Formats: sequence, C-alpha cells, structure tokens
Amino acid sequence: MFHPMLTGEQNVRTIAAMIGADPDRTSAFASLFSELGAQYYRPLRDLSGSMRGRLAFALSMAVPFPFFVADNVIGAGDQDFREKCGRMMERQLENAGLFFTTSSVRLAERFAWRFAVIHEHRLIECGTIAEARALLEKSRDEDDFQTVLVGLATA
Repeated sequence: MFHPMLTGEQNVRTIAAMIGADPDRTSAFASLFSELGAQYYRPLRDLSGSMRGRLAFALSMAVPFPFFVADNVIGAGDQDFREKCGRMMERQLENAGLFFTTSSVRLAERFAWRFAVIHEHRLIECGTIAEARALLEKSRDEDDFQTVLVGLATA
C-alpha cells in the first residue's frame, strides 16, 4: 500500500488521511515506533525491506482498529524490534481481535485463544493448541507445506 516514490512520512500521512485518522498523530507515532530516524523522511524505494516492514507495522499500530489480520509474523526487523512489536500487539489485543495464519506454534500460543489448522483446503477447528500442534506436525510429516495454523484472538 506504500508508494515507493513517497517518503515514509508522506506515505503515513496519506494513508492516515485516507482512513480518517489524524495525520499528525499517526505520523508522530509511526516515526517514533519504527525507530527509522532520518530514514523516515527518505523515499521508500531507498529503504531496505526490513525498514519498510518496521514502518508498515508502526502504521498498523498507530491507528486503533477493532480487528487485525496478520500473516505468519507479528513484527519486523531484528529480534529486539520484533519483541517490541509483540508487546505492542499484546496491548492492542486488550481492545481488538486478531486473525492470523502462521507456521509457528509458539507465536500462536502467545497471541491466540482459539486455534484451527488449514489442511487439504479445509479449516479444521482444534479444541486446544496441543491438538492444533499435533495436526500441524502430522501434516508436516506428510510433506504438506500448504498446511498452516490459524489463530484467533478476541478482546
């Protein structure tokens, strides 16, 4: 959703305005949270993938949404920054829901309260994380790389 010719700041302000959020507040939060420093004011085409990921996560946390959707990873950047992202997501989940797919049982355990596994084009609900883990491991033994764990968290 970012335009590569615009700076990080311009992208954040534009998207904030498009979704009805305060551009000043959103930009201030994204700049501070992303820890990009002067890179925040450079065109996105000049930033590394990790830096763009940090900016995207910061923007998604800057606006309180009732529900978040994530794919395999919550956070971006190095380990310290990913932990910071995890803590922020935990705070967001106090008032919001989350739907995500992941191959990480550890990540599912941290953020979700309900679990399912997508296997052979079917969504199989699991009563516990242990049940989801067993189904995921069984499908991995079958060399089925299309199987993913689904986590759901609700406020």
